[in-house]
Amino acid sequence: MQHEARISASETASPDRALARRQLLLRDGLIFFTLILITIALFAVTLLLFRSFAAHRAYLATRWADRGTAALAAGKPADAVIDLRTALTYDPGERTDQLLFAQALGAAGRTEEATTYFLNLWELTPGDGFINLQLARLAQQSGNQNSAVHYYRAAIFGSWQEDAIDRRRAVRFELLHYLIAQHDLATARTELLIAASNTPATPEADMEIAREFIAIADPPTALTWYQKAVSEDPRDPEALDGAGRLAAQLGDTNGAIEYLQRALEAQPRRKQSSESMLTEEQRTADEALLTQLQQAAAAQVKSTKVNHRP
Repeated sequence: MQHEARISASETASPDRALARRQLLLRDGLIFFTLILITIALFAVTLLLFRSFAAHRAYLATRWADRGTAALAAGKPADAVIDLRTALTYDPGERTDQLLFAQALGAAGRTEEATTYFLNLWELTPGDGFINLQLARLAQQSGNQNSAVHYYRAAIFGSWQEDAIDRRRAVRFELLHYLIAQHDLATARTELLIAASNTPATPEADMEIAREFIAIADPPTALTWYQKAVSEDPRDPEALDGAGRLAAQLGDTNGAIEYLQRALEAQPRRKQSSESMLTEEQRTADEALLTQLQQAAAAQVKSTKVNHRP
């Protein structure tokens, strides 16, 4: 009887236990699901806050960088240093701001700091033409000619993001002018010969090379380049003027007279054009030089006749 009672009690308790178990599982499932929803909500809020914070940092970085760029363009490098440093605290990896900051340091007279900063950037991209050019200018300011020449040449052969040919040519001429200022005319001549070999065939480019040869005290070669410009445009007053003056300087009176006459004759034809023209001062000087040369040539002819008179 007792055994049957126990079985009956057990059968009665089983549905209660099953119900309790189901309720427990349902409660645990509900708690778990609630926790998942809370976690997702917290993640979404955190992500939103992070993105908002990142966007605000980016905005502040751009704002301070714009202020620094404007200050640098306005000739206020000290203000630019402060603004660009602030921009970099919000976006330390922005390369454009890093380059501008280093430039601002140099423009503010903080040469050593600028050099150190550019060297750090140089270690990441040693072949960058712009960075090498800035290091060359800083070395020039520091009076270190060897380093300046080294970095100038590295800039010439370095990489440029755009207009590489024109930028390399401009850097080579900057190096050339630096060498002339240092009275290193032998090295300057080497650089000029390289520049001349890469010069486009235009009268303007030829005359630029001619003027550089004058700067390194090589008038014969300068005359050759002026003559080249004349051959490309026989009516260019500036080319004819330059050739005439150099021919006179080198003692070629007849050649000088011819070039100067042609220069003065070509000038009126270009008064209504946008092409090269002589200034009034140049024209007056050419007329005076031409008169002087013609008188000298006439005197030479007269002297020759007298000497050959029987």
